Amino acid sequence: MKLKDFFRSVTFRCIVVLAAIAILSGAILSLLNDLLYVSADEVLQRTINKIYTEETVAIAETIVDPDSDEAVAAGEYGSVGSAYRMENGQYLVEATGRGGYKGGTVTAYTAFNVENGALTGIYKVVITGNVSQSFISEMDNEYLSHYTTEKANGIVSGSEYFSTADSDYIVTGATMVANATNNAVNAGMYFLRTQVLGAGQEA
Repeated sequence: MKLKDFFRSVTFRCIVVLAAIAILSGAILSLLNDLLYVSADEVLQRTINKIYTEETVAIAETIVDPDSDEAVAAGEYGSVGSAYRMENGQYLVEATGRGGYKGGTVTAYTAFNVENGALTGIYKVVITGNVSQSFISEMDNEYLSHYTTEKANGIVSGSEYFSTADSDYIVTGATMVANATNNAVNAGMYFLRTQVLGAGQEA
């Protein structure tokens, strides 16, 4: 086939069309990436706004910088990716809990109440991510509200941790997701107890 005939062929036209589609798709994806990009700072601020819906609360001190290379280990429960002391005296901890379905994880921000250097309860829990947790929708606001009850405050202000052995912290059919969610909260609590408020008090 002569070069002139090739340029007139259906094969050449298909190549041109496919190349045009690839270039156009790349340009659109690049544009959408720029338009929809959300920085880590903006994600944090959106989360703070979700937690403190009726007031404006700013960060007073960064305890664990989210830009650090590695998350902070939090015992058997998981790890802490970022932690802050807020202007209202609460501690806001982003932690990833282990033990989910198929070894997956749940990441959540937990706002802990602190008085006189001791944990006294939980203000709010907001889930921000998960890995391989197909029943994560079961961890809705009704479930998360269990962490702010008088019973939960007793667990937090004592020395216990949340467990799916307790019916308040389990969802039938989503046991392992509830386990990872509990551990996201537990990881934050463990971190505060051992490394911030009462360093060295627990093994």
